This record gives sequence, structure tokens and C-alpha cells, in this order.
Amino acid sequence: MMMRILFSILCLLLIVSAAGAQSSSAGDPPVEEQNETMLDTLKRMQIKREENEHKKLLEKGEQIKLDAETLTKQAGAGVSSARGREETARDRQGRPPDSLGVRRRGRRQTARAAAGQRRRRA
Repeated sequence: MMMRILFSILCLLLIVSAAGAQSSSAGDPPVEEQNETMLDTLKRMQIKREENEHKKLLEKGEQIKLDAETLTKQAGAGVSSARGREETARDRQGRPPDSLGVRRRGRRQTARAAAGQRRRRA
């Protein structure tokens, strides 16, 4: 008698677990719908990436336009190129660049070496 009860409980558990597994797999959308959803997501990502690239191009174009306007104003006013670079750099960054707007090349001389050159020239 005890074996019959245990056997029926075991069969009942197997049936319930099999029915539960079928119901959980039925909740997933079909493969075709998953593929369509994935393709839609990929398409949206591609569109967003293209929009960002377009915005970057517009910003670069705007910057080029501003630089061209500045150059034409400077050319009309007769401003030297080093001074013009200084003014445009200051306008863009909101702070003044180095003294002439030109980067120095090579090593800087120490004060002692510069003084030695002055003595030799004199």
C-alpha cells in the first residue's frame, strides 16, 4: 500500500513538473518575433549612430565657418597671423594662450646659458 502511494506521488510530481516546463516555454515569444525585435533594435542603434555622426559634422562645419569669418575679418584689418591665432584661441577657450600664440620648439634655455650668450655677443 505504501509503495502505491509513493508511486502515485512520484507520477503526480513528474506530470506537474512537465506541465510547468511547457507553460514556461510557451511564455517566450516565437523565434521569428525575437529576430524582428533584434533587427529593430539594431536598426535604431544604427540610426542613432548616424545622427551622432551628423551632429559632429555640423559642429565641425560651424567651427570652420567661424574660423573662415575670423580669417576674413583679420585679413581685412591687416592683423598678423600670429596675433590672429592668439585672438581666435582666446575666443575659443576663454583664456589667453602663450605670449605670441606660437609653440616653442626645442629645449628652453636656462637663465645662465642665456646670460652666457649675451656676454659672447657683446
